[in-house]
Amino acid sequence: MDKEDMTETLLSLLEPYRETVTVGSKWLHLKSKHTYEVIAVGYLESSLTTIVVYKGSEGLVWVRPITEFLDGRFVAIMT
Repeated sequence: MDKEDMTETLLSLLEPYRETVTVGSKWLHLKSKHTYEVIAVGYLESSLTTIVVYKGSEGLVWVRPITEFLDGRFVAIMT
């Protein structure tokens, strides 16, 4: 697979989430009640799993598969 095909494939993996999880969006973790800001959506290199990179108010950065991020643990905060 050439670079252009790989880029198209990776972008197609993001399509279902493009409007749901956006960079800069704020989310509430329901268990901890902490708020987080999405700073990137990308891929885990070893498996091409779509991931969300997010940061808490304390400055820690977290990474989680997007399927876990959207399984009910977090809710979007309208700002």
